[in-house]
Amino acid sequence: DANEQVIAYEFLLRPILHGPSFQPHRLFDIAHRTGLHSFLDRAARISAIEKSAEHLPCGVKRFINFLPSSIYNPQYCLSHTFAAIERLNLEPKDFVFEVVETENILNMPKLQNIFDVYRSNGIFVALDDVGAGYSKPELINTLKPDYVKIDRGLIDYCDQDKTKQAQILHIVERSQDVGSQVLAEGIERREEFEFCRSIGINLAQGYLFGKPSEQPIAR
Repeated sequence: DANEQVIAYEFLLRPILHGPSFQPHRLFDIAHRTGLHSFLDRAARISAIEKSAEHLPCGVKRFINFLPSSIYNPQYCLSHTFAAIERLNLEPKDFVFEVVETENILNMPKLQNIFDVYRSNGIFVALDDVGAGYSKPELINTLKPDYVKIDRGLIDYCDQDKTKQAQILHIVERSQDVGSQVLAEGIERREEFEFCRSIGINLAQGYLFGKPSEQPIAR
């Protein structure tokens, strides 16, 4: 945040130490082709919730990805997620579920329904990779997410690129219009962070602050 404090962690699907090796994108690709991606996505969500209970204190946000295409009935499919949070005595408000694979979302009302179900259970929602691929800034107005995460491709050397700066400002303005908080992804250079802060982006993640790890960094 603006005080350079750690206020959240993003949970990533990775092989366990000394366990079988795999590449997450290949695992999801195989699961999708075999009709098992709903099970894999649910298992990954619940694993992230359980790991967060082991490592993080109350009040620290936990960002967790989800695949909208794996959720055919939000009330039923997400009931396992909500049950896991309750079982572990965690606070729903500490969780932010971020949507990925927006290129596969042809049914916006369905995604809005998923967002509504998360929110009705006290959980926040985020739109990931905004500014890349099919995750267009226009989706901000449609979905009104709690968090808008700007794609790392726009952030990379944004301090030196006027075109990127204009695109980032456009996203920030749209986000402010609907009350979304903006987070810059993939920050590796101090100059990128300083530019983002100068235009009002107070949340950031990237290698400048810490690399993926099994354990939380010291706060």
